[in-house]
Formats: sequence, C-alpha cells, structure tokens
Amino acid sequence: MAAFISACFLLFEKGRPYLSQLGITDIADLKNGFSTSNAMLVLLVCVTFMISLCLWQTDRFQCAFFESLYDLTKNGIPLEKSVMLASSGLKWGKRKALLILEQIRTGTSFTDTCRESGLFDSLTDSWLCYGEETGENAEAFLAISKHYSSRQNQRKEYLLHLMEPLGNGIAGIYIMAVMITVALPVLKNLLTAF
Repeated sequence: MAAFISACFLLFEKGRPYLSQLGITDIADLKNGFSTSNAMLVLLVCVTFMISLCLWQTDRFQCAFFESLYDLTKNGIPLEKSVMLASSGLKWGKRKALLILEQIRTGTSFTDTCRESGLFDSLTDSWLCYGEETGENAEAFLAISKHYSSRQNQRKEYLLHLMEPLGNGIAGIYIMAVMITVALPVLKNLLTAF
C-alpha cells in the first residue's frame, strides 16, 4: 500500500507539467472521481457504524431490563409491577417487554414468557427457573444482568478490535481511489503526449 501511494505521488510529481494540459472532460472526470471517492467513504463509515450499533444494542436492552428488575424486586415490588416499571424506562425493546408483561397478566410464568419471546439466551432461562423455584428472583435478575453486562463489554472489546483494521482498510481504499482519480487524467495525457 505504501509503495502504491509513493508511486502515485511520484507519478503526480512527474506528471505535474501535464496537469496544465488537462481538458474540460478530464477536469470533470477528476471532480467525479473525487465525489465518488467521498461518497464511498461516507457509505463505508455509515455501514460500519450501523453494524457496530446493532451489535452493541442487542445486549444493552437485556442488561438494562434485568438491572431494573433486580432493583425493583430487591425493594419488594411485585414481579408484574416490576416488569411494567422496567419496560417503561426502555427505548429499544420496549414493545417486547410490554408483550412479556401482557403474558404475565394472563397467568403465564415469567420464565415461559421470556423463553417464548426469543430475546434471551439459555443461561437466562436457567437463572429464571432457579429464581422461580427458590423464590429468589432478585438474585437471579442480578446474575442475568451481570451476564449481559459482561457480554456487552466483550462485544465492545470485539468492536474496538474490529474497528482498527476496518478503519485502516477504509482509509486505504479511500486513498487508493483518490490516487487513481488523480493519476488517470495524468496518465491519459502522458500517453497521448508520446
């Protein structure tokens, strides 16, 4: 990559006298190339941001939901009211939490409701079964929130490790596109000059 960039700079330096001979179509090609390169950079950055946001948001809902449930049930608030209050503070996943609340009101157990929702993993199911059997829902909610918190931290670390090479790759693609955009009219004029 560095060799390509230095070759493009060398070509640009040697081709500088020919830049003054660029025609209107060459200048238009140069402007189109720059705008295409910039659009490609914006698109790649947006796609990367959306992927990272989606990966990060998945465990954030579960963590916040069970942290709220832990705090509420620890202070003696019944499960149904705790689910209602925990779901009211959520932005992402609020609809699913309200569906869980509706199923609890119909008499379905909290464990079965969470299992059917598809939002939680098998470890959550195990902890909820434990909490219902022993009557220690607060401890189960605390363990589940710690589980999702650690998963969220692992995903953050993964995304940070993924972003560095991805950012370098995006920057390399952008620099290469700009260099090609600059080099093509110069090459075309060099070839027509000989």
